[in-house]
This record gives sequence, structure tokens and C-alpha cells, in this order.
Amino acid sequence: EEIFKESGIEGARTLFSCDTKPVLEKYFAWKSGLGFIGRNTCLITKKHGSFVLLGTFLTTAFIERDEPDKRTCGTCKACIEACPTDALVADKVLDATKCISYWTIEHDGEFPEHAKPLIKDYIFGCDICQDVCPWNSHAIATAHEEFKQRLPAVMDLNVILKIKSKDEFLEKFAGTPLMRAGFEGMKRNAGAVMGNQKKISTTIE
Repeated sequence: EEIFKESGIEGARTLFSCDTKPVLEKYFAWKSGLGFIGRNTCLITKKHGSFVLLGTFLTTAFIERDEPDKRTCGTCKACIEACPTDALVADKVLDATKCISYWTIEHDGEFPEHAKPLIKDYIFGCDICQDVCPWNSHAIATAHEEFKQRLPAVMDLNVILKIKSKDEFLEKFAGTPLMRAGFEGMKRNAGAVMGNQKKISTTIE
């Protein structure tokens, strides 16, 4: 049940969420002038680039309208050219069936056979389309401790493969982004990556 809390404006009702409700956060963020939607489909803010969390604040109170961000990517297509699976099929169009982040984070259940080679050696997500974005090269890093990275930049495959139970997984990774995939999802990802590495090794030999 949704609980509407009283805001500071008498009689107004509000609802807060962050990536938990069926809301078009990126579209509304663009309309509100918080940033523009880039070719990589991410909202790109002026100060912090695209590595941001979008919170929504729905209210019955009247709020003065802002103007949409008029910036664009210009001629830059770095994200499209760098995507390792060609998931960015056109400007602002992402084919989720080719996206490493979709398969390793959002997908439930086992991988279909055609998806396993797609994830290559990415055990959890892929930020290449953001890493190569010029707007992120000069983004201001967050000062909030809660948002600072709590995982190594490169995850050791053996760390995941050696975990035997959900309790052990929780002990190691509770409170980290890996909880999005969960114990079963991370074991699945690790198994697929191990299979891909074995195929590469066999080919080289």
C-alpha cells in the first residue's frame, strides 16, 4: 500500500521513490532541466555526467515549471562505437537483448544459450557506454560516503565461484549493488563467464 506523506505545503500529498516505481524518470528529469538524454540512453547531467541516481518526487502541490535541457551529444558517437555487443542500435535506442547489464543484473533465471557469449567476461553489469562518454571525463565525483564504491573495480571470478550459500553471499555483499542480481544471479553470471573463458583458452591452445 502506498503511503502518502504530508509535505511542507498544507494539504499536499507526496510520494518518493528511487528506481522502485513504474515512473519514466529519465523523461521527467529531462523535462525538468536536470540533464539531457544521450545517445547511450542515459540522462547526462552537466555537473555529474550520467553516473547518477534519479529520485522521483510526486506531489499534488503546485511547483513552477522548469525548461527542458537543450543540450545534445552533438556529433559524438563514442558510446555506440564502443558498445561491445552493439546493443546501442540507434541514437537513444537500446536493444536489451544484447545488453550485458540487462543479462547480468535484470534478467531472472538461467541464461538462454545465445546470451552466454554476449556477456564475455563481465560478471556484473557493463558501463562502457558511460565510461567513454566525454561528459563523464570531467564529472564531479560525489562527496557522499553512501555512494562511494564498495566493491573492487575488477571482481575476482573465484570469489563468487567459491561462495556456497545465500548466507555466505549476504555476509560478503549485503548492502552492495551485487544484491540486485542476488546469490543465484551472481552464481549464474560467474558460471557463464567461466565457460566463456574456457572457450577462449581452448581456441588459443
